[in-house]
Amino acid sequence: DFIDDSNFASNTDWTGSNSDQDAIFNSLLSTYPEVSTDVVDIYLLPQDRSFRGRANGIPATAMVMFSGRFEWPHMAHEMGHCLALYHTFSTSAGEECPDGSNCSTAGDRVCDTPADDPAQLWSSSPSPCAYTGGNSITCNGSTLNYNPLTNNIMSYADWDCRNTFTNGQKTRMTSLLSGFIGLAH
Repeated sequence: DFIDDSNFASNTDWTGSNSDQDAIFNSLLSTYPEVSTDVVDIYLLPQDRSFRGRANGIPATAMVMFSGRFEWPHMAHEMGHCLALYHTFSTSAGEECPDGSNCSTAGDRVCDTPADDPAQLWSSSPSPCAYTGGNSITCNGSTLNYNPLTNNIMSYADWDCRNTFTNGQKTRMTSLLSGFIGLAH
């Protein structure tokens, strides 16, 4: 369906805090409700500036993207969120230990994605496809260094580097689609 509504098309509408963006997304969904909860509705906006995309939750049945982002991993990244994937550096369930001891309950909750440094600013790395942060975390009585994947689509590594989902991430997405992970998970 084509929606001709300039109220949601401005790039400035999609900048600001997460709560500002949530409010705009919720307004978009209430104005133009999702077609079905059995599909992922993708709302494409015409401008392609700083805003890339956003899923309406994890997991989710709707996402918004600015056009022109299909040659980059943005679509795969946002679809990953829709299919129950968190950022590799997520701390919403607690920080993941680099030794993997809490990999199923913390971080991105996928055990074959190594713990990712939540403080790392990948885009400022002088070697964009290499982790150069050198940060560590203390867990289980030891100080452990991060050694994250630099090609994972759900990381914040340089866009040119991101091209892979791990087998565990694929299993998690398949589990959602098969009904083994509910939308409230």
